[in-house]
Parts: sequence; C-alpha cells; structure tokens
Amino acid sequence: MLGSSQMRAMLVEKPGPLRSLRLGSAPLPEPGSGEVRVCVHAAGLNPIDWMLIMAGHEAWHYPQIPGVDGAGTIESLGAGVEDLKIGDRVSFFADMTRPGSFADFVTLAAETVARIPERLSFEAAAALPCAGMTAYYALHDRLRVARGQTILVWGASGGVGGFAVQLARIAGLRVIAAYSGHDRDYVLALGADEAIDWRNDGSRSMIAALTSGRGLDAILNVVGSERATADLELLAFEGAIACVAGLPDLGRLKAFTIAPSVHEIALGGLHRVASPAGRGRLRVMGEELAKLVVNGNIRPMLVETVAFERIPDALAQLQAGAIRGKVVAHLRS
Repeated sequence: MLGSSQMRAMLVEKPGPLRSLRLGSAPLPEPGSGEVRVCVHAAGLNPIDWMLIMAGHEAWHYPQIPGVDGAGTIESLGAGVEDLKIGDRVSFFADMTRPGSFADFVTLAAETVARIPERLSFEAAAALPCAGMTAYYALHDRLRVARGQTILVWGASGGVGGFAVQLARIAGLRVIAAYSGHDRDYVLALGADEAIDWRNDGSRSMIAALTSGRGLDAILNVVGSERATADLELLAFEGAIACVAGLPDLGRLKAFTIAPSVHEIALGGLHRVASPAGRGRLRVMGEELAKLVVNGNIRPMLVETVAFERIPDALAQLQAGAIRGKVVAHLRS
C-alpha cells in the first residue's frame, strides 16, 4: 500500500538493458507554475522509450521515470493555469528530459496537453501523441505538403509511417508506402495508393516507373542517414525530405541539380521553445489528431493493450520489431 505522497512508477536506475526497468514507487509530483498534474490512465509505448532506457539522457536524474506518451485526467492545477480545469480528459507528449508517463501521475506544461473527446478512449488517445504528432509535424509543419503531390513514406507499417500514410491520404496526396515482409495489405488498407517492398523491389527503378521518371515531391524517412542519402536520388526538382532518424549526406549530392529542401524532425524540441505559443503547437496537433480519430478519418492503430507491469516485456517486443502498430499500457479505468 502506497502512502498519499507516493505513486506507482516504472523506474530506471541507470542506462542499461530493458530488464533493468522495474516497478517501484516514486514521490507524487507537484505541478509548478503553469503546469498541470495528470492522473495517467494509459501510457503509449514508443521506440524512443526503449532507446532512452538503454542509452540514458544527459538531463535525467536517476532513478528516472521513462515514457513520453499518455492520456488521463487533470488532477491538479499549478498557479496561473486558467484554460484547463480539474477533471479534463487529456492526452500528451511529455518532455523526455523530465519524469515521464510510466507512472500514476505526471506533471506537464499546461499549454502542451491536448483535450480529448469523451468518445475517445484513454487507450486510443495514448496511442496518438509521439508517432501521430511526428507524422503530422513532418507533413504539415515541415514538408508543407499540398494536394496532388506524390510522397514516399518509409516504415509505413510502423507508428510514424502508419500515421503518415493516413494523414497524407486525407490531405489529398498520392501515397507510395515502403514496407517489408508481409505488410503490403496492411499499408494499402491504411490508404496507400502504391506499396513497394524495399527489400525486394529496386526502389529507384520502382519510383521512376511510378512517377514517369519525374521523381517524388516529398519523402518521409524514418530509417536513417544512409537511406536518407540514397533518397536524394528519388526526389523531383525542388522535392523535400523530412528525416526522423538521421539527415542525408548532402556532400554526395551534385550541386545545383534538384535543389532539395531537407528537414530534421525534432518533435521533442517543441518543449524547449521559449514561447508558450510554440509549445502550444503540441496541443494543437494533439487535439487535431484526436478529432480525426473520432470522426473516422484516421485509425489510432492500437493493436495491443498490456497491463502496467508488462511494460518492460512489451518494450522488448517493440525493440525486436515484433509489433505492427501501437501498444498501450493500461494503468486504470
């Protein structure tokens, strides 16, 4: 039995293997000025979670509570918070430099939490923030996609890629989804117009054929720098690439040929923007994604809900690439 000043939490004592993540207790956090305390009902699991657990972060103070995604109810308000109230149902993408969502409670900057409709379950809401916002931010804030363009989405069966396929489709783009293994039907069901198996199909010749030799208007790369560098050859003149996992080597590109624009996607950086309006972009994206799900425009891709104590096992499956879609931990009803 925990005291009133304690809460359940998943704890990391130091950087290391996922098996070092353990269920324990931590002090109940108090919201500071401009913050809210959220009672977490569901926590979303993401690759960034296991990466940070294993590698650590220079801003972490151990024992650290990981987790960036969650949904729940506002339980306490800090000084100066006027646009939210106790009991509001919210989702959030947490600042990864602070204690996170794998706990009963978490404190967050008020302008970063998104109100969610009653019709949206906490589990579905917790599946949206990190992956959904990354895709949304890449397409609309950085690539600034336009109806009629052609986009290639790498990792289309994963979280970021899956949301990107759906968001690009409803934005009126022609979507080419890159997948591997047996995911062709899955990515087509998400709304892709074309699907290419990047392990077996020659991506360059396939893209040339699908675009009549013109090349792509946009690429969302979630693979890494080497693939992003190769992607430059796939772009049309003035095409754009958004990179989630590493930037391309522009030194490999012949100068004054395609004039590409290159965008690094650093969603967590929005937490460190000086202005509340900048941080508030997280709320805007979160509320838009929730509305799209409730209206049936996109799917949250929630494939499994696990008990709180099973978070370490689920993260290990995620690390192994054994899960397609989103996994969420259930903390309370």
